[in-house]
Order: sequence, then C-alpha cells, then structure tokens
Amino acid sequence: MKKPLFVILFATLILVVTLSGCGTKKGQLGGKIYDDTTKELITGSVVVTLTGASSITVTNGQYQFTDVSIGDKTLTVQAEGYKTYTASVKIEAGKTITKDIYLVEEVTVPPDPTDPTPGEKGTYTVGGVVFDMRYAPSGSFISDDNVISEDEKLPGPVDVTNPFWIAETEVTYELWHKVYTWATTDGHGYTFANPGREGHDGTIGAAPTSASQEPVTT
Repeated sequence: MKKPLFVILFATLILVVTLSGCGTKKGQLGGKIYDDTTKELITGSVVVTLTGASSITVTNGQYQFTDVSIGDKTLTVQAEGYKTYTASVKIEAGKTITKDIYLVEEVTVPPDPTDPTPGEKGTYTVGGVVFDMRYAPSGSFISDDNVISEDEKLPGPVDVTNPFWIAETEVTYELWHKVYTWATTDGHGYTFANPGREGHDGTIGAAPTSASQEPVTT
C-alpha cells in the first residue's frame, strides 16, 4: 500500500511544479512615449500595437502590456503628426521590459511640379500642422494692385530672377512654435532674437493655445 501512495505523491509534486512553471510563460512590456524633439511626453491620442496582444490607445504618454506570451514581438506606435515607429522586442517569461519610445515629427513636402503655373498651390505638413504655399514665377513685375497707394508703389518694374514658393497666409503661431522648438533643441544650433508670441497679446515663448491660428508676432 505504501508504494501506490508514494507514486501518487510524486505525481502530485510533478504536477505542481509543471503548473507553477506554466504561470511564468508570460511577460510584460511598458514604457513612456516622448516627442523626439522636445523630449516631452506625448499626451495626445497614441495607438500602440504589439503582435500577439491587442492594440491599445493611450493619452497620457505611457503604455503597458501585461500577460504577453513570450517570444519575439513587433511593437508599432502611431500618432498623428509623427512618423510610425516600429521596433522588435523580446518578451521573456516572468520579466517586465521597459522600453521608452521617441516619436519623430512627420514632415510632408509635395514634390515640385515640373512646370508649375503661377499661383499653383502646394500643401505641406510639419509635425501635424498643415499649411499651403503658392508658386511665384520669375519675371518682371510692376506694382499695379489697386489696394497699394501711389506713394507706396515701386518706381518701376521689379525683376525676379528665380522662382519661389511663398506661404499663402501669414505664418501661424502654431506652425512657428513647431519650427522654433525643433530649431532650438536637440543640438540643431539655431538661435533667434526671441521665440515669438501668439497674436498681438500672447506671452512670448508660451505654448500654443486655442488662439494658435493667429499670426506669430514679436
């Protein structure tokens, strides 16, 4: 009678060890999501996808996956105005992996047309900010606009040697703040007399507000 009891106890021990081992076949992955230029957390809507796990949408700049099966995975992070981030990660049993993400702002520049017409529009995107440019050809021009007073008109024709693109409207503070932040951080080395303000009564260098579409002023 002792032998069967020993066999039962031994089998039970093996089962317990096996089950406890099964409990460690999962891992965790988490971290923070930053703007690569400002090094600040991205608090807008960010979609984070990990193979073998559901996609999650975060708005606080932090993500976390729990109970993830072990093995090699692909991590994908997407946010409006930023390039899609993709990386390989290895999930290990019983371990929590911390991986911080730095998203690079997306700049969309339309290709120059081979033979643009005067006034042709090109749409650009910088860090999620969309703005339009118009094509100005080379040539000889005179001040014949009726809104220009006689004493403001140029005395003669103006010769433009090289064609160029010019913004359709005044530069908004939203766009300027994006450009200024990029130019003065992360070792890009640009300097300016001042960081500008939002409209005529904004605070110098402040973050854009609901009035961000007003022109930048100094």
